[in-house]
Amino acid sequence: MTAVRAEIRAIQKVGLAKEVLEQKKAEEQEINELVTLSEVKIGGMLNDVPKATKDNARKQIDSSVDLLKPKSETLKEIGIPQKTAERYQKMAQHEDIVREAIAEARENDDVVSRSAILGKIKKKEKSDQIIGLRQERACAEAEADNCGEGRRKPTSLRR
Repeated sequence: MTAVRAEIRAIQKVGLAKEVLEQKKAEEQEINELVTLSEVKIGGMLNDVPKATKDNARKQIDSSVDLLKPKSETLKEIGIPQKTAERYQKMAQHEDIVREAIAEARENDDVVSRSAILGKIKKKEKSDQIIGLRQERACAEAEADNCGEGRRKPTSLRR
């Protein structure tokens, strides 16, 4: 009888542990999503930081305004590495993909990762680039067909 009671207690503990595990997984997922969305927000703010060019670097724009610093110096002051800032900015430019990745991770009971998001962004950019090249080629071919001097129309189009 004592052994059976011990088994019952063990089963109850396992049930509790499973419940706690699921709760912790949900917490991890939520924290990860909030961090990711915060990175997107930071990226948006970094996109708004003006870049200093050769013409406006260290120039006094207004007597009441500080000198315009290079963006790299601003990043150094706030403690964000250049590469990290670039990643945040890329995520901010593709917020729709970030939200898609978060929803996909949630569906799969997984946590979203920055590298997975950046991979999706890179894939979309590549796809957009290929589509753009195809459109350019199609336009160039259409122009060549319409603009060719001395070319005759195909027999099906002649009257």
